[in-house]
Amino acid sequence: MEPSMHYYRHSGLLFASEIALPDWDFCAVEAAAADVIISVGKDGADQPSQSDGWVIDSDTLRFTIDGTGSWKVSGGRRIEIFPAADADPRDLTLFTLGTARAAIGYQRGHPMWHGSAVAPQSGGEALLFCGTQEQGKSTLAAALVARGFTLLADDLSRVVVPCSGNRAAIYPSAARMKLWADAVETLALKGSVMAQDARRADKYHCEIGQPDRADAPMPLAGIVVLDWGEDCGFERLSGAEAAVAAIAATNYRPQLLEALGLHEAQARMVLAVIAEVPVYRLTRPRNLSALQDSVNLISPLLLLGQK
Repeated sequence: MEPSMHYYRHSGLLFASEIALPDWDFCAVEAAAADVIISVGKDGADQPSQSDGWVIDSDTLRFTIDGTGSWKVSGGRRIEIFPAADADPRDLTLFTLGTARAAIGYQRGHPMWHGSAVAPQSGGEALLFCGTQEQGKSTLAAALVARGFTLLADDLSRVVVPCSGNRAAIYPSAARMKLWADAVETLALKGSVMAQDARRADKYHCEIGQPDRADAPMPLAGIVVLDWGEDCGFERLSGAEAAVAAIAATNYRPQLLEALGLHEAQARMVLAVIAEVPVYRLTRPRNLSALQDSVNLISPLLLLGQK
């Protein structure tokens, strides 16, 4: 018997999946011809092992997450999952919608960026927050949502490079986000908690909002690179400083880019975007004492692009 499929229109592509993807409930659609197939494979010689690391064979990428499973990503069209015994379904979803989906995008030549994004509720232009892990991207986005803005992305999104009159833009990619316990407490989001993170006991998956534009890219008003410092500060970057900061901050899974040999191609797309979109740096303390000050610095940029 053929497995029942779940269909999602996400980031300009139609995904057909053998496993349900609750994080993508907001973009579920009726059955249609799929661009990408997500299937569950059977144990066998084709299954990668933990010791293999990142394995590239022609247009196929294989990788393994110890204790969770293995993935085979092929030709920008197929993700095959080999679950480990007793794998947590939340972890299978996490790496399928993260690393494996990034690989699909990279194989298709899409810019796949690491960041969280928000936009005005009434439409307009989006602001993307980028930085390395644990830079507070999700927390800042959640704080802006608490001020009345709409969540567009958390962690990974497909960006549109300006071309032939089209503006640089970002596809909405999330209605849920992962937040640390202190952010949930500070922003009074306990009522939004859907589940505890499977890998980190003090992190939670929160239902923040349902994007109205599940598959329409929104123009980018700016890119904000996040950094830590003693005080809260905000500045616009230019020239080489903007380029270096944006390339470093937007990289999603640098080791994956290295394995695929796509660092240079992705960097060129970043440069094409920031030729049109301004780059800023937001510096603030690691604790949440300056969170609202950060929001006060950021929100005018969103309001300027509001319809």
